[in-house]
Amino acid sequence: MVGRHSVAIGAGLLVLFIAVLSPFIFITSFGRDGQLSVTMYTLLWYWSIGPSGSIHFYLHDAWAIVQYLPFVGFRFPFAYLMMRYYEGKTTGERLILAGILGEVPPYLVSFSLHVGPFFSQIIGPLPLHLLAGLILVKLRPPPTITSPWEVHE
Repeated sequence: MVGRHSVAIGAGLLVLFIAVLSPFIFITSFGRDGQLSVTMYTLLWYWSIGPSGSIHFYLHDAWAIVQYLPFVGFRFPFAYLMMRYYEGKTTGERLILAGILGEVPPYLVSFSLHVGPFFSQIIGPLPLHLLAGLILVKLRPPPTITSPWEVHE
């Protein structure tokens, strides 16, 4: 049987892994000729589909990772609270609040960006780390903690 601490660490690492690799923003734009281009950014890489249909995949350099860290950094407390949730040291409400707050910075930036002369649409992040955490909690609920006093009553 797997111990509670091992499950907590596994859950936290899984959510952290998804938080780092999941996209934090999508940008779609139409050029002058009406052709669509799509770009998706994550902390470590991004890909884009150009107007001609060409697909480009790029790894970020260290400077870009540092620049994008504020977008993804707010997701890290969710992974930490996921571990604490499986250890029975925090509530589900705090866990969900941390997951929601992890998605706020990209939305704030998307609302403040200037739309250029051509139609652009910035689509906020898909909260994949939040969805993965909620699915994990549903599939494998944390163990219930009983106090020794309840056993003797």
